[in-house]
Amino acid sequence: MNIGWGKFGQSKLDQTILAFSLFVLIAIGVPSASAFMTFPAGNNIHRAILEEGLKPFKLSKASLGFMAKGMDSQDNPFSNKWKIPEHHACDNKIKGAFLYIDARTSKAVELAGRADSDSDACRQALYALGEAMHTIHDFYSHANYVEWLLSQDKSMEPIDRSGSDIPESIRTCYYFYESSLKQEPFLSHKENVRRLLAQHPELTFRSEAEYVARKQSEDRQSALDYALKPGSLLHMELNKDSVKQLEGQVMVGRDGKTLFDLAREIAVKDTTKQWQIFEEKIKAKYGERASAIIAALENAS
Repeated sequence: MNIGWGKFGQSKLDQTILAFSLFVLIAIGVPSASAFMTFPAGNNIHRAILEEGLKPFKLSKASLGFMAKGMDSQDNPFSNKWKIPEHHACDNKIKGAFLYIDARTSKAVELAGRADSDSDACRQALYALGEAMHTIHDFYSHANYVEWLLSQDKSMEPIDRSGSDIPESIRTCYYFYESSLKQEPFLSHKENVRRLLAQHPELTFRSEAEYVARKQSEDRQSALDYALKPGSLLHMELNKDSVKQLEGQVMVGRDGKTLFDLAREIAVKDTTKQWQIFEEKIKAKYGERASAIIAALENAS
């Protein structure tokens, strides 16, 4: 059961309406459910993060391209991937998102076993790892993890996904979706809350008065308090998809950086870390063949 994202209709009319709606969303700059933007009009921040995070490994343009295809596929509105909250670290399904990252990475390692002799397997391995990378990026945009690090005066480092304990105050946002024209960007804060509570009466969201007060304040501490106090948060309240978003635009007093900047920087670090994990798993599984496999992955065709 998909929580918060709903299900798209499958008719050609539904798809036409959805495609037009997405065009409008992009054209007028309304934030979509995808973190860090995937579509070219959104400057494809996901791809920029991927390329920056993988610079140390000298992957070919083709290898990056195959990985980017897997990464971008998560935001294909005509696929189930777009509607599964775990793929986007949404609806507070953090453990599910981490399990998905591990599962796609394991699949990539399995496929990589033939990467040095089978170009198709090589491409598929990179694609699967790209799917994992998308979810990694989305976590930092959709969670209050950056805010939590700031509140604890901790360094801006990726979350440890290997541990079983996630601090209770770390949460990810909820995104309401019912149809192409009935989703968060087209609805008020009050209406989004009403519809989500109809689906999840056990949740508690911020009141309208609290939301209005938050919108009127650009103060860092107000933003941190709002993001970290108990209760659930909407995507429009918490996402750091770009510097234009309510939370993303908050200045944090670190060399003129915003919460968006910090989320992006950590996503870059975690992208680097995930490729290192990928290589380590290949070496552990394939031994002497690992060097040839990694070389093939770095120079896919």
